Amino acid sequence: MNQRDIADTVKDIYGFGISHETISTITDRVVGTAEEWQNCPLKKFYTFLFVDCIYVTIRKEM
Repeated sequence: MNQRDIADTVKDIYGFGISHETISTITDRVVGTAEEWQNCPLKKFYTFLFVDCIYVTIRKEM
């Protein structure tokens, strides 16, 4: 995503504007951590839990 895409997404989701300079500052600070995470070796197995549910509201008129 480019800075304009990020600004538009923040505006759509959170309802406020953010400057391109602020976006640049934030991305400059986290890019190293993101690259480190992307390059870390994967484990052979990962444990996960899948939860599926349904919530149904039932109204009973008396």
